[in-house]
Amino acid sequence: MLYLLYGIIMGIAIGTTVGPVAILCVHRSMAQGMWSAFSIGIGATIAHLIFASIALFGMHFIQPFFDAYGHWIQLIGSGIILSIALHIARFAKREKKIDQSPINHTATILTSLAITLSGPLSIASYATFIGILRLKINTVLQASWFLSGIALGNFAWWILLSIASSYLYRFLQSKYVRYIDLGAAVMLAMLGLFGIAISLYQIMQ
Repeated sequence: MLYLLYGIIMGIAIGTTVGPVAILCVHRSMAQGMWSAFSIGIGATIAHLIFASIALFGMHFIQPFFDAYGHWIQLIGSGIILSIALHIARFAKREKKIDQSPINHTATILTSLAITLSGPLSIASYATFIGILRLKINTVLQASWFLSGIALGNFAWWILLSIASSYLYRFLQSKYVRYIDLGAAVMLAMLGLFGIAISLYQIMQ
Protein backbone atom coordinates (compact mmCIF):
# COMPACT_ATOMS: atom_id res chain seq x y z
CA MET A 1 0.00 0.00 0.00
CA LEU A 2 2.97 2.32 0.54
CA TYR A 3 3.71 2.11 -3.18
CA LEU A 4 0.14 3.20 -3.90
CA LEU A 5 0.69 6.31 -1.75
CA TYR A 6 3.99 7.04 -3.49
CA GLY A 7 2.25 6.74 -6.85
CA ILE A 8 -0.61 9.05 -5.85
CA ILE A 9 1.78 11.74 -4.62
CA MET A 10 3.94 11.45 -7.73
CA GLY A 11 0.92 11.44 -10.07
CA ILE A 12 -0.43 14.64 -8.52
CA ALA A 13 2.95 16.38 -8.33
CA ILE A 14 3.87 15.79 -11.96
CA GLY A 15 0.31 16.06 -13.28
CA THR A 16 -0.19 19.58 -11.90
CA THR A 17 2.48 21.01 -14.16
CA VAL A 18 0.84 23.83 -16.13
CA GLY A 19 1.04 23.12 -19.85
CA PRO A 20 -1.04 22.91 -23.03
CA VAL A 21 -3.19 20.04 -21.76
CA ALA A 22 -4.13 21.97 -18.60
CA ILE A 23 -5.07 25.01 -20.69
CA LEU A 24 -7.10 22.82 -23.03
CA CYS A 25 -8.80 21.14 -20.06
CA VAL A 26 -9.94 24.49 -18.64
CA HIS A 27 -11.21 25.63 -22.03
CA ARG A 28 -13.12 22.41 -22.70
CA SER A 29 -14.67 22.46 -19.24
CA MET A 30 -16.05 25.93 -19.90
CA ALA A 31 -16.96 25.39 -23.54
CA GLN A 32 -18.43 21.87 -23.49
CA GLY A 33 -18.83 20.96 -19.83
CA MET A 34 -17.02 18.68 -17.40
CA TRP A 35 -17.45 15.46 -19.38
CA SER A 36 -15.38 16.78 -22.26
CA ALA A 37 -12.71 17.92 -19.79
CA PHE A 38 -12.75 14.47 -18.15
CA SER A 39 -11.87 12.98 -21.54
CA ILE A 40 -8.88 15.32 -21.69
CA GLY A 41 -7.85 14.00 -18.27
CA ILE A 42 -8.19 10.38 -19.35
CA GLY A 43 -5.86 10.92 -22.32
CA ALA A 44 -3.30 12.73 -20.17
CA THR A 45 -3.48 10.04 -17.46
CA ILE A 46 -2.84 7.28 -20.01
CA ALA A 47 0.20 9.19 -21.27
CA HIS A 48 1.52 9.63 -17.72
CA LEU A 49 1.08 5.91 -17.07
CA ILE A 50 3.18 5.23 -20.17
CA PHE A 51 5.83 7.70 -18.96
CA ALA A 52 5.89 6.19 -15.47
CA SER A 53 6.14 2.66 -16.87
CA ILE A 54 9.06 3.63 -19.10
CA ALA A 55 10.84 5.37 -16.21
CA LEU A 56 10.26 2.30 -14.03
CA PHE A 57 11.12 -0.50 -16.43
CA GLY A 58 12.72 0.62 -19.66
CA MET A 59 14.43 3.99 -19.54
CA HIS A 60 17.65 2.62 -21.00
CA PHE A 61 15.74 0.91 -23.84
CA ILE A 62 13.56 3.87 -24.85
CA GLN A 63 16.11 6.69 -24.40
CA PRO A 64 17.88 6.07 -27.76
CA PHE A 65 14.49 6.29 -29.52
CA PHE A 66 13.74 9.70 -27.99
CA ASP A 67 17.27 10.86 -28.71
CA ALA A 68 16.77 9.98 -32.38
CA TYR A 69 13.14 10.95 -32.94
CA GLY A 70 12.16 13.15 -29.99
CA HIS A 71 12.29 16.34 -32.08
CA TRP A 72 9.91 14.85 -34.66
CA ILE A 73 7.50 13.81 -31.90
CA GLN A 74 7.66 17.31 -30.44
CA LEU A 75 7.11 18.84 -33.89
CA ILE A 76 3.93 16.81 -34.46
CA GLY A 77 2.61 17.55 -30.97
CA SER A 78 3.37 21.27 -31.34
CA GLY A 79 1.52 21.29 -34.67
CA ILE A 80 -1.53 19.77 -32.97
CA ILE A 81 -1.36 22.38 -30.20
CA LEU A 82 -1.14 25.21 -32.76
CA SER A 83 -4.13 23.88 -34.73
CA ILE A 84 -6.20 23.70 -31.52
CA ALA A 85 -5.20 27.29 -30.68
CA LEU A 86 -6.36 28.50 -34.09
CA HIS A 87 -9.64 26.62 -33.69
CA ILE A 88 -10.29 28.16 -30.26
CA ALA A 89 -9.45 31.66 -31.53
CA ARG A 90 -11.71 31.27 -34.54
CA PHE A 91 -14.70 30.09 -32.54
CA ALA A 92 -14.17 32.17 -29.40
CA LYS A 93 -17.41 32.17 -27.44
CA ARG A 94 -19.51 35.31 -27.80
CA GLU A 95 -22.35 34.10 -25.60
CA LYS A 96 -22.20 32.41 -22.24
CA LYS A 97 -23.64 29.06 -23.24
CA ILE A 98 -22.40 25.49 -22.99
CA ASP A 99 -21.89 23.88 -26.40
CA GLN A 100 -24.57 21.16 -26.61
CA SER A 101 -23.17 19.43 -29.70
CA PRO A 102 -22.20 15.75 -29.27
CA ILE A 103 -18.76 15.21 -27.76
CA ASN A 104 -16.38 12.86 -29.57
CA HIS A 105 -14.74 11.43 -26.47
CA THR A 106 -12.46 9.10 -28.46
CA ALA A 107 -11.03 11.98 -30.49
CA THR A 108 -10.66 14.10 -27.35
CA ILE A 109 -8.80 11.34 -25.49
CA LEU A 110 -6.49 10.68 -28.46
CA THR A 111 -5.77 14.40 -28.88
CA SER A 112 -4.88 14.77 -25.21
CA LEU A 113 -2.78 11.59 -25.36
CA ALA A 114 -0.86 12.82 -28.41
CA ILE A 115 -0.17 16.26 -26.93
CA THR A 116 1.04 14.80 -23.62
CA LEU A 117 3.22 12.19 -25.31
CA SER A 118 4.85 14.91 -27.43
CA GLY A 119 6.54 16.20 -24.26
CA PRO A 120 8.73 13.25 -23.18
CA LEU A 121 10.43 15.32 -20.46
CA SER A 122 7.82 13.86 -18.09
CA ILE A 123 9.71 10.57 -18.32
CA ALA A 124 12.73 12.29 -16.81
CA SER A 125 10.49 13.77 -14.10
CA TYR A 126 9.25 10.32 -13.09
CA ALA A 127 12.77 8.89 -13.23
CA THR A 128 14.00 11.74 -11.01
CA PHE A 129 11.23 11.24 -8.45
CA ILE A 130 11.83 7.50 -8.38
CA GLY A 131 15.51 8.17 -7.79
CA ILE A 132 14.88 10.74 -5.04
CA LEU A 133 12.50 8.40 -3.21
CA ARG A 134 14.88 5.47 -3.81
CA LEU A 135 11.99 3.22 -4.73
CA LYS A 136 12.90 -0.44 -4.97
CA ILE A 137 10.12 -2.11 -6.92
CA ASN A 138 10.93 -5.80 -7.20
CA THR A 139 7.58 -7.51 -7.69
CA VAL A 140 4.63 -7.24 -10.08
CA LEU A 141 2.36 -6.43 -7.14
CA GLN A 142 4.51 -3.51 -6.04
CA ALA A 143 4.62 -2.19 -9.60
CA SER A 144 0.84 -2.55 -9.91
CA TRP A 145 0.25 -0.59 -6.71
CA PHE A 146 2.66 2.12 -7.81
CA LEU A 147 1.18 2.56 -11.31
CA SER A 148 -2.36 2.46 -9.89
CA GLY A 149 -1.36 5.31 -7.60
CA ILE A 150 0.01 7.25 -10.57
CA ALA A 151 -3.31 6.85 -12.38
CA LEU A 152 -5.40 7.81 -9.33
CA GLY A 153 -3.30 10.84 -8.43
CA ASN A 154 -3.04 12.11 -11.97
CA PHE A 155 -6.72 11.70 -12.82
CA ALA A 156 -7.75 13.21 -9.47
CA TRP A 157 -5.95 16.39 -10.51
CA TRP A 158 -7.81 16.53 -13.83
CA ILE A 159 -11.15 15.97 -12.09
CA LEU A 160 -10.40 18.79 -9.65
CA LEU A 161 -9.32 21.14 -12.46
CA SER A 162 -12.41 20.30 -14.53
CA ILE A 163 -14.84 20.83 -11.65
CA ALA A 164 -13.16 24.07 -10.55
CA SER A 165 -13.24 25.47 -14.10
CA SER A 166 -16.87 24.47 -14.59
CA TYR A 167 -17.85 25.99 -11.22
CA LEU A 168 -16.00 29.25 -11.98
CA TYR A 169 -17.76 29.45 -15.34
CA ARG A 170 -21.12 29.97 -13.61
CA PHE A 171 -20.00 33.30 -12.18
CA LEU A 172 -18.38 34.75 -15.30
CA GLN A 173 -20.01 37.22 -17.64
CA SER A 174 -20.01 36.45 -21.38
CA LYS A 175 -17.28 38.98 -22.20
CA TYR A 176 -14.93 37.39 -19.64
CA VAL A 177 -15.59 33.93 -21.07
CA ARG A 178 -14.56 35.23 -24.49
CA TYR A 179 -11.41 36.78 -23.00
CA ILE A 180 -10.56 33.42 -21.41
CA ASP A 181 -11.05 31.68 -24.76
CA LEU A 182 -8.80 34.18 -26.52
CA GLY A 183 -6.24 33.97 -23.70
CA ALA A 184 -6.20 30.17 -23.96
CA ALA A 185 -5.76 30.45 -27.75
CA VAL A 186 -2.83 32.85 -27.37
CA MET A 187 -1.06 30.71 -24.75
CA LEU A 188 -1.54 27.52 -26.78
CA ALA A 189 -0.34 29.28 -29.93
CA MET A 190 2.79 30.50 -28.14
CA LEU A 191 3.52 27.01 -26.79
CA GLY A 192 2.89 25.48 -30.22
CA LEU A 193 5.09 27.98 -32.07
CA PHE A 194 7.85 27.64 -29.47
CA GLY A 195 7.74 23.84 -29.77
CA ILE A 196 7.84 24.02 -33.56
CA ALA A 197 10.79 26.44 -33.49
CA ILE A 198 12.76 24.24 -31.06
CA SER A 199 11.97 21.10 -33.06
CA LEU A 200 13.01 22.64 -36.39
CA TYR A 201 16.21 23.95 -34.82
CA GLN A 202 17.07 20.47 -33.54
CA ILE A 203 16.22 18.87 -36.90
CA MET A 204 18.54 21.26 -38.77
CA GLN A 205 21.47 20.55 -36.44
